[in-house]
Amino acid sequence: MTNLDGATVLITRPEAYSSYLSEEIKRLGGVPVIFPTLDVEYCTQGLDEESFHGHDLAIFTSRNAVAAVVEYLKQEAMNWPKSLRCAAVGNKTADAVRGAFGVGEVIAPTKDFGGAALMKLESMRNLSGQRVIFFDGGGPRSVLLVDLLEDKDCKVVTHAVVYRRVRPPSDPRALQSVLGHSGLDFVVLTSVTSAANLLEMLDMELVNELKRAVVIVYSKRIQQELEKWGFEQIVVSDIPSDDAILAAIMRIQSDTVKQSGKQRKVFADVETI
Repeated sequence: MTNLDGATVLITRPEAYSSYLSEEIKRLGGVPVIFPTLDVEYCTQGLDEESFHGHDLAIFTSRNAVAAVVEYLKQEAMNWPKSLRCAAVGNKTADAVRGAFGVGEVIAPTKDFGGAALMKLESMRNLSGQRVIFFDGGGPRSVLLVDLLEDKDCKVVTHAVVYRRVRPPSDPRALQSVLGHSGLDFVVLTSVTSAANLLEMLDMELVNELKRAVVIVYSKRIQQELEKWGFEQIVVSDIPSDDAILAAIMRIQSDTVKQSGKQRKVFADVETI
């Protein structure tokens, strides 16, 4: 397997979701730089017992949504109703649902992800007369999911916003110090919001430094937004997962090393800002 040869990788996820990617980058000889541009706040005040016992199917749109509901159930000393079926928009979220609530079956797409992919599954075709609740963090894609569910002739469609994304306090001078030592090779951006926050948090000099790096993103949508902001070296991972991000970084680094025949000096094992 190709070594990352001291390549510096900026990780912009919430710190709670950065550990696996960070450890793998370090294990492979890279330098992970953790600089969260997105944080999550739970807002479960609108939930009650009816949110769970008054529905037939619960859809989770992210691991954050699962974590928020888990926190609410703990606070209220409630258990997940055995009769409430679960669905998720992707494999990672489905795994989180299984681990959190002990349910055996979670309806989820395997080859794609998102609300549209979920709705195409055979097990989601007939929702007529069903009472459906979906948990998410709000945003434009929530409207799309509401529309998709209403097209299924559901009896009830409840949209429960259980968390919100906020920009965390971060000191860009700390990032500037790290980049001054070792430069920046890769940037991992997994949402448009995290990308927008990053640009707002940095001055133009640091933004220009970012544009010299290869940016790894989860989707074409993020790529299109970054292109509007002047980024050119953008790679979309094969699937939205940490392992796919690592594979993309390794592939690009391997090609770079072959072309240059040089290795960079490692200045640090890991940086957390």
